[in-house]
Amino acid sequence: MPPSKDTSPILQEGVGVEDIAIGRSSKADVIKSFGDNYYATHLKEYSVEMAYDELGLSFYYLQDDPRELVFSVLAKHPFTGRTSKGIGIGSIMYDVVAIYGKPNYWDAALEGKYTITYNGVHFRIERDTSLPRYPVDEGVHLPRKIIEISIREPW
Repeated sequence: MPPSKDTSPILQEGVGVEDIAIGRSSKADVIKSFGDNYYATHLKEYSVEMAYDELGLSFYYLQDDPRELVFSVLAKHPFTGRTSKGIGIGSIMYDVVAIYGKPNYWDAALEGKYTITYNGVHFRIERDTSLPRYPVDEGVHLPRKIIEISIREPW
């Protein structure tokens, strides 16, 4: 019996997921690829999130964009795919740094979380809120598991 081929989606840094391309694919393209079993949330007056909870994927487009082009893809549990470099939900931050290199910066803007940013991809972990936000205690936070991966346009 031949080995089974992994068909989990690949998050392409700075590009997108499956046939959805950041900056080129629209809301209609997302529905065509992933179906209409999503819920839409208007995030303030800025963007719309199309959340496919059963897939662990969300797609975002700007509210004032008449073309409704996707500008970001967010993966979280139960997403089973990985980035093109092999990082998935549940990987640890040590692995991210080993594969992607020193992060451009650690961002603590989201309450209770740290986001580290690379060109075209962001990784998010839970932050130890008993510690000050900065300087980042890497000894505490590098062993933490990735809870979200965001794909964005490259710089």
